[in-house]
Amino acid sequence: MKQLFAFFITLITISLPALGQWQQHPQLSPDDQRRFDSYFSRWQEYRRTNNRSEVLSMEKRMQDIYAHSRISADTPYWRVASNGRGDRDRFRAQLSPDDQRRFDSYFSRWQEYRRTNNRDEMNSMEKRMQDIYVHYNIPSNTPYFAIASNSRDEDWDRWDRRERWRGRLSEDDQRRFDSYYSRWQDYHRDNNQGEMNSMERRMQDIYAQSNIPSSTPYMWVASNSRDEDWDRWDRRERWRERFSEDDQRRFDSYYSRWLDYRRDNNQSEVNSMERRMWDVMDQYKIPRDVSFDEIASGQRY
Repeated sequence: MKQLFAFFITLITISLPALGQWQQHPQLSPDDQRRFDSYFSRWQEYRRTNNRSEVLSMEKRMQDIYAHSRISADTPYWRVASNGRGDRDRFRAQLSPDDQRRFDSYFSRWQEYRRTNNRDEMNSMEKRMQDIYVHYNIPSNTPYFAIASNSRDEDWDRWDRRERWRGRLSEDDQRRFDSYYSRWQDYHRDNNQGEMNSMERRMQDIYAQSNIPSSTPYMWVASNSRDEDWDRWDRRERWRERFSEDDQRRFDSYYSRWLDYRRDNNQSEVNSMERRMWDVMDQYKIPRDVSFDEIASGQRY
């Protein structure tokens, strides 16, 4: 019995940060909720018709309510709107029970193949899901999670983050941003800090020009970001706030020194920093195959 109790305590401790990430916002007043729901519905409609100026207008109004109610600016709109789940049932109701079961099976396997980067099997599952789309006249660009009854709230969060910035930039600015983002990724892989900083300044200039918060991850705005970038970001968010402030500071210090020692090819100090980071990870039951840059708090994506 004690072991079972300890298991549940551990499970709750692990789950609370993720559960609290979007749920810890104040309840809106009835009037504010009605206004927010109206803005959200119109925002969805303007996005469908690609009316950029009205999309921005609705976002500004929703963000004003966020600010007034002390809700984090990056909270997905659907989580605050009382009518935010309406789109979920729009297509699902069309599928027969048998086809829904088949689709859910394809979707689960597609997600698993994505995690293991099995491109052939991913394509096979996509073809099967697209066959169901054709049979029910569902637009081919409809996200798979919108049809799957076993999709998670996190799938909708990811989509919200992506879609929020879609169309915010002009075509020229989007092309420039995508170019900076690609080069920033290359410089990140090469650990070329000077050129990384240069690309970040250019992307931040576009952020300022387009009224995009400076803390917005670059991959949310880049139209050429890959699923792998989002998967990596999701993994990092899983560990966010897991550490105490002191342990996060210690980990960040070890990580920074580890990068420096790697640049200098000082293998003994590299090994020393790795042992220290693993000690912190072990303390919080984070698997050792999680990369250090997914845990260090200063990383951008």
